[in-house]
Amino acid sequence: CVPSHVKTTSRVLPLLGFNNWIANQPWAGNKTRETLFRRIVKDNFPGFTFRFPGGTLSQYWDWPTGWWNLSNPDTLKRWPYVAHQKVHGEFNVSWCADFVAQVDGRTAAFWDLPVVFNGLDTSLELLENVTKADLPVSFIELGNELFDPHYRKLYPTPETYLNKVLPWFDILSKKYPNAKIGFDLQDYALTHNSWNPVILEKFPRKNSQAALITHPYMRTTPEITNTTKSMRNFLINQTEIVIDWAHKNTQGVTL
Repeated sequence: CVPSHVKTTSRVLPLLGFNNWIANQPWAGNKTRETLFRRIVKDNFPGFTFRFPGGTLSQYWDWPTGWWNLSNPDTLKRWPYVAHQKVHGEFNVSWCADFVAQVDGRTAAFWDLPVVFNGLDTSLELLENVTKADLPVSFIELGNELFDPHYRKLYPTPETYLNKVLPWFDILSKKYPNAKIGFDLQDYALTHNSWNPVILEKFPRKNSQAALITHPYMRTTPEITNTTKSMRNFLINQTEIVIDWAHKNTQGVTL
């Protein structure tokens, strides 16, 4: 509670959320558990926003089949165990449409595009399938954490990331004029000291569709805790920028 004599101001906070890999969900491949999961979401999270396919796996996910893209050799290089997973699903756009229809038709969605191994034409086709399924293109994510050292050869600097995604932004913003389109901000384990300043300087802030996205990882170590607090304060203090949405990521949370 805030004492009545204390003056307060309000501002729109970023869209925050929690996530876990869909392939690792306790209900994946179990219809009974999935039915229960849908019921929990419907009863407790009206008007929720979902992210698909979400996280690191978004660069290795085959949207049409709704499972790991095993034809991409980098998938098995990074996660050899997925070739032997007994649980398989069809977590594709059709599954998303069925989920939304059953749980809450007011759902908003943001789509994590596979920018690493695919060109813009692939993402345009995927988003076209989204609209054909009567799903909203509310938010678009231009890759997931591409500042990570795993992608250092592809994106050694923030400029190389922007060189890839700025042309995407120009085309996507015209095709989906009501969508917010997010650029990656670095948020943990400062692998690029220059990443955030460059993104903030060069992303198209004057375009109302441009947004920023960050994934503060919640950990218990003092170093990560301090980094998370710094990132939170950084976002709050960016009063000259509209931080339209951000994604807060933690392990072990299934929603």
